[in-house]
Amino acid sequence: MRTLVLALLLSSVILAEGSPVNASVALVKRGVSTDGRCGTDHGSTTCPDSLCCSSYGWCGSTSTHCGASCQSQFGKCTSGGTPVLVGAQSAGQFLLSTDSRCGSAAGTSCGSSCCSQYGWCGTGPSYCGSGCQGSYGICDMGATAPKASSPPAGATPPPPPPSTSGGAPSLSQDGHCGKNTNTKCGNGECCSQYGWCGSGTAYCDAGCQNGFGNCGITAPQGAIVSQPAPPPPPASQPPPPPPPTSGTIPGRLTWYTPNGGLGFCWTLGPIQNSDLAVALTYTQMNQGWCGQTICITYNGGPPVRARVLDECPDAICSYGHLDTTPAVWNALGINTGVGLVTSGVQWYKC
Repeated sequence: MRTLVLALLLSSVILAEGSPVNASVALVKRGVSTDGRCGTDHGSTTCPDSLCCSSYGWCGSTSTHCGASCQSQFGKCTSGGTPVLVGAQSAGQFLLSTDSRCGSAAGTSCGSSCCSQYGWCGTGPSYCGSGCQGSYGICDMGATAPKASSPPAGATPPPPPPSTSGGAPSLSQDGHCGKNTNTKCGNGECCSQYGWCGSGTAYCDAGCQNGFGNCGITAPQGAIVSQPAPPPPPASQPPPPPPPTSGTIPGRLTWYTPNGGLGFCWTLGPIQNSDLAVALTYTQMNQGWCGQTICITYNGGPPVRARVLDECPDAICSYGHLDTTPAVWNALGINTGVGLVTSGVQWYKC
């Protein structure tokens, strides 16, 4: 109470002297959040830097955090719900990353997670400790990023820095390839224009990086990589068909760690890594899949029930693709170290 009275008195003095004051509610000096939580229910802590405090008490920079019901006393807010550009203490502001890349090379920031020295958004000491790029995300905080005390089991560690030797490319160990990493694809795979090993036209046709894998052919199927190439669909490509209300849909399977953040269906609350939750394509989510329950099978095994709570950008996830929490992989009996499953996955509306 004493701190609040002093702060209000100071505010009165500033107004009396004619100094400019932000039109929004003035931020009273409080402790800065060290765990990503904020607001009245979490010690009245404020969000660091230019992050917003959502109505659920999480620091972040999306329209969910900064728009309607944003707690302006504990962080930044925007009247129209436009996402805040975060990062950049002295280097300007940067757009939020949409592909987990960040830092000076990518020119994008991580929002409420850390940007490792190798340019990847994530949580835990490997991302938030030594070498963390503070202008493009959160750093240090006990070497622990908000909403997660350590990386989830099976999480992929930060990739090694790109090779600068300029010599012959080495064999890719993490699915990355091309001139930026000086690595090549094995198993007859192609290196896409976006620097990912894989097979099919998205990898082997337009933009394929010759010299770092095969090009101009359809590479053998069956190779497993960490994620698919993310080229945007051509403007002339028709939209995918609407999802059926019954029947089985073949799909691909990847995983991500929401770490207690809010998904596309934000009114249903935060998503934990231990939740059986699924993200579908943005197009599908706009067709009324929010909150629906689907059943997923792998290689004919028993179905796993999961709830649709988030979206995956159409440029990354094609129709039928399931981007799930690690808990879904564990329930299906799949090792999360695989990264991507391209066959044997079937799902349907329960």
